[in-house]
Order: sequence, then C-alpha cells, then structure tokens
Amino acid sequence: MGRIILHIHGKLKNRNLRALFEEYTGRLGNRISVVTHSEKHNPAEYVENLPKTTMLLDEIGQQISSVDLIKEL
Repeated sequence: MGRIILHIHGKLKNRNLRALFEEYTGRLGNRISVVTHSEKHNPAEYVENLPKTTMLLDEIGQQISSVDLIKEL
C-alpha cells in the first residue's frame, strides 16, 4: 500500500474552519500524514520538487467521483 501525505499551503484564519480541519485530521489517525506549509513558501517551486508520482488536487481542477479517485490511488 502506498502512502498519502496531504500538504496544505497557508493557514486557516477562520476559527470555525480551523476547528473542523483539526477534527477531521485527527480522525485520519496514522493513515494520512498532514503537513502544513507557511504562505511564505512559493507553491510553484514546491510543486516542481515533488516526486513524479504525486497527485495534485485543486478545487478548480477536473472533478472526478470518489470511486474514480480511489481507483487512481
């Protein structure tokens, strides 16, 4: 089984959203690592240094079903 690492750029400023984020990441346990990066990092440079097997998810990207996402993983 591969590993999943969720990288997040920036910090949630909204207290309620931050609480939800912390609740859901706590539910993940050790199945998925969550790494938060400062907004000071340049996302474009960061992406260039990722392994070629990395799958990037973006809210304006192509939408696929949960089943199709699992098949890709």
